[in-house]
Amino acid sequence: MRRRLLKLCGYVSLLACLAILVLWIRSYLPEYLGMRASQGKLILIFAHSQWSDNFDIGRNVPDAQSMIATARSVSGGDFRITDWRVMGFEIIVAHTSWGFTVLVIPFWFMFLPLAAASIAAFSIHQRQERRVRLNCCLKCGYDLRATPEKCPECGAIAVIGK
Repeated sequence: MRRRLLKLCGYVSLLACLAILVLWIRSYLPEYLGMRASQGKLILIFAHSQWSDNFDIGRNVPDAQSMIATARSVSGGDFRITDWRVMGFEIIVAHTSWGFTVLVIPFWFMFLPLAAASIAAFSIHQRQERRVRLNCCLKCGYDLRATPEKCPECGAIAVIGK
């Protein structure tokens, strides 16, 4: 009974810790956080609540530059913008007391590492399957036909082939 109570307290404290972490991170973000996909890019919008109507997710705004044009027309163009672009990435910052930041990330940047991880996992799985089928050690690949219980090379316990 005591173990269950301790385990329950541990889970409750972990959930409370995670909730506090989320609130802590959220406290540093601006009031409005929008996200949309457009033209092969993910567009993240961090803005003061005054801009939330201009960056409404439901509107059909094609790209970050159109959002900047909309913001300039609404404000009368009385603010300075820092615009940085390289290889499809963009960071756009409006320097006002209640400005906004637009971060544009191309999908290829997110796709390549995920594809590489998938290919690596698939190749590792294929190698393990081949080693089991050929009665080789899963750890080092040593031929285990002579010693089927334990690998003499690395000491790993053998897995019986299919």
